Amino acid sequence: MSKRLKSKKYPPGIDANKLPANVNFHASRKIWYLSFFEDGIRKTKKIATADATMSDLWEAVKQPAENTSSFQWLVDQFEQSPQFRKLAKNTCLSHQNTWAIISKQATASGAMLSETNRHKWTQPLVQKLIDKIAEDRPTTAVRVKQNLSRLFNWGINRGYMKINPATNIEIPELKPKRVMPSKAVLARVISYAKEGAKLKAHSAGSVSPIIWKTLEIARLCRLRGIEVRQLTDADILENGLLCRRSKGSATNVTLWDDKLKAVIDACIKDRDALWAKRRYPYPMNPKDRRLLVNTHGDPITLSGWQAAWQKFMQDCVQNKVLLEEEKFGLHAMKRRGVTDTKAGEDRAEAAGLSPKVAKIYNQSIPRVNTPD
Repeated sequence: MSKRLKSKKYPPGIDANKLPANVNFHASRKIWYLSFFEDGIRKTKKIATADATMSDLWEAVKQPAENTSSFQWLVDQFEQSPQFRKLAKNTCLSHQNTWAIISKQATASGAMLSETNRHKWTQPLVQKLIDKIAEDRPTTAVRVKQNLSRLFNWGINRGYMKINPATNIEIPELKPKRVMPSKAVLARVISYAKEGAKLKAHSAGSVSPIIWKTLEIARLCRLRGIEVRQLTDADILENGLLCRRSKGSATNVTLWDDKLKAVIDACIKDRDALWAKRRYPYPMNPKDRRLLVNTHGDPITLSGWQAAWQKFMQDCVQNKVLLEEEKFGLHAMKRRGVTDTKAGEDRAEAAGLSPKVAKIYNQSIPRVNTPD
């Protein structure tokens, strides 16, 4: 038994002389903690609150010690960090999916990979893991490699790792998915979305009214989905719509034509009617008035859009508006808009892209004359 200070005040019912070794009470924080050495450094660990009984304390020290050298321990520390909490929701889900995949991998000895000593992880081990995942899920394998590299770099910067075993790892070559609907297919889809938007919400055949508006704006202005969702009344200029772009693309103004004017007017009309019906506070600052809002009148989130879009695509296939292989994503609208740019106009300038990237988006087939 360790010596206890007679002057120290312990909670009622505690016999200081019968406490487990190295267990102490922190009077100001009102917690019980265990003091121990790890790698030559004294550390402490909270084991109970002030209301713990003697039996609770003895039970707490009987529990196996936390495996602080495991891969899973590093994951737990990362997920509790401010850096992880600052990541986008989808990025966090991607990391958690990676940890779930690793937790199901067993080593030759039968131990789970997530519980192995992370300091013994090597590049060959990570390469073997990536190769195994790539057999059936090449895209997932690339994401796993990226997430592991981020995790280990985070650990290196905080003294939890000495090297990053996910560096110089070979990843599968992914074929770019550049699905773009034909003009005829797109016309059918937008027509179906407009008709469905006229029906009462949640009734058979109804379609969220944000679908056709988002499709039209994304194509006409050559915008990504997030860029469409972030448009506000402040972006409505006298001569056109101010298009602010992300990922290094340039901002420009898409000049008004009848189609663009009609869809923007519909956004404002429907939004204002919804706000009036729900008595939603009308923002005085144009920057606070999103052109597209959800059924509650709030800005549309990525998850909200994805749920609406997935349901719409399923309905299109079910109602024979689309074939299964004709399904496409919203980003295809930017490709459609770049491809359909009028002859003589600069596609790169119109889409805010570099000439090199604009060539990737442009899927038109060149028209040439016969030679002399």
